Amino acid sequence: LLGDDSTTTDLVEDSVVQCDERVLFQHPPVDLTAIEYIIPMGKMAGDMGHVTHTDHSYFDQRLELEKQIDVFSPAEGIVISIQRMSLSIAEGGGEAIDDHRIVIEHPCSVSSYFIHIENFAPRLQSWQPPPGGWVQVQIPVEAGELLGTFAANLDYNIVDLNFTLDGFLV
Repeated sequence: LLGDDSTTTDLVEDSVVQCDERVLFQHPPVDLTAIEYIIPMGKMAGDMGHVTHTDHSYFDQRLELEKQIDVFSPAEGIVISIQRMSLSIAEGGGEAIDDHRIVIEHPCSVSSYFIHIENFAPRLQSWQPPPGGWVQVQIPVEAGELLGTFAANLDYNIVDLNFTLDGFLV
């Protein structure tokens, strides 16, 4: 319960001040020797539906489209949600696909978002939702722990709730 002199904003600010632990990413989110290039945040590409700057980067490998590339947790954390896309947009939207979004909460209000994981690591396979499905979970992971694999590209986003960027959109 909040007292008369406390607000939700005060609680958020207190938790940020009390968080003296820094998230140190100890492992790259993908096998960097297996990718061709990285596209940084801020890309605009109307052909991909990104008409404003992207809030994520891309790890790409287009030379061997059948090649599966490992995806890792960059730091310790807790997998909190897993979503499975319902249909393929690349193939005209006709069939269910193995295309997943995984969110990991790290310490100090920092999260990692992965999109386009195709195959789950054995430890996560039992949590795979049906096409179009989504599950909330609480699965602890370690830095460098295998999450799954991707082919072609992986979207990766880091969110730090301790910072607000001013000046772009309100």
